[in-house]
Amino acid sequence: MTPRDPLPELVAELGRRTGLRTHVERLDALRRTVERHLGDHGDGADLGDPMLLEALVDAGTIDESYFFRHGEQLAYLRDRVLPRLVRERANGHTLQLWSAGCADGEEPYTLAMILIEEGLDGRAEVLATDVSAGALARARAATYTPWSLRSSEVAARSHLFQASGSRRRLTRAVTDQVTFRQHNLLDPAYPSPPAGTGFDVILCRNVLVHLEPEAVAAVIPRLVAALAPGGWLFIAPADPAALGVVGAEELEPVVLPTGGLVYRRTNHPPADRSVTAQPLAARTPDAPARRRTDRRRPRARPVRAPVVTAATDAPRPIADGRGHCREARRLLTDGRPADALREAQAGAFLEPDLPAAHLTLALAAKAVGQHAVAGRAFRRATELLSELPPDEPVELCEGETAGRLVELARAHALLAREASS
Repeated sequence: MTPRDPLPELVAELGRRTGLRTHVERLDALRRTVERHLGDHGDGADLGDPMLLEALVDAGTIDESYFFRHGEQLAYLRDRVLPRLVRERANGHTLQLWSAGCADGEEPYTLAMILIEEGLDGRAEVLATDVSAGALARARAATYTPWSLRSSEVAARSHLFQASGSRRRLTRAVTDQVTFRQHNLLDPAYPSPPAGTGFDVILCRNVLVHLEPEAVAAVIPRLVAALAPGGWLFIAPADPAALGVVGAEELEPVVLPTGGLVYRRTNHPPADRSVTAQPLAARTPDAPARRRTDRRRPRARPVRAPVVTAATDAPRPIADGRGHCREARRLLTDGRPADALREAQAGAFLEPDLPAAHLTLALAAKAVGQHAVAGRAFRRATELLSELPPDEPVELCEGETAGRLVELARAHALLAREASS
């Protein structure tokens, strides 16, 4: 009789405990991990064994990152968010920043560098957490290959690194700014700063994209609850949008000058909040994660939260992504391409699978001379349009068919590439 393959059951249980989606490219690593465990122990594969759980978490997570990733968000954090927090918080307040899902440490150490350069290293603390004990061990070692250092921002900060064989090691000036702790985002207990007021900034970037939808629906409201009133949540462009998730009603989206969104928690949370942050109880690294039983899915509804523009920080009404798309087209017709670009960026962010949103973004970017942005948007529109039947009318495109628009988008993408080269 062929022995039963334990991998599918283990992968399913790993997903239940951590919320992780198992990527096809990780299956071989997971299988090798199970086979090594069986070879070493020979007593079956059971996630009740904390050693196997930790090994599978490390094998199943994708922890590729690099310093100063998503630089447009970090620039906004440095230039707008941190000065605003310093003004708003009481004298003597220590800013609390949390890098949730920190992988091998590039993100929290990037935050530490920014704080040092802004003279805030004595007024701020950085907490970094990850579900993977292996990732945390690598983060504490603070040695990195050239791949992690590939951002041009690193070259200007070479004095913060020391040679360590073929790698580069961060100096104590940076590493001393960061505290690492193990945390599973599906645990009901979340970290809270010593003062108990919540975090001023939470970065949970390129994490939600690797979670199942039910896990995203559980994690986002807990991140919101962990924020102090007026605190900021940064997620990556590839992550699922925070708006529309039950429990995230306190978030205000903020449109960045370069496009994309970050979120700010309102200063006056509702009195009937159902999600509250709990202190993160101390537990040993070998303790298994608690299972999440509340597996609500995001509730689909139009986004009707206020947007704060990066230029003025003044609230204004916002519709859903299609509304942004329509407004951008109106502004293009009125000869206001810069305003149209801002609306189109918001529309494409909120409706990433809507061809018209990317076509509108491409036209607006082309109108203001941002040919690289236009080229990317035309290429994305081409991909989406190619998935439709050629004779199908495309939404928000005045009866134009997918077949005609895909040819136009391809031609414009080539023109944009030539213009940006």
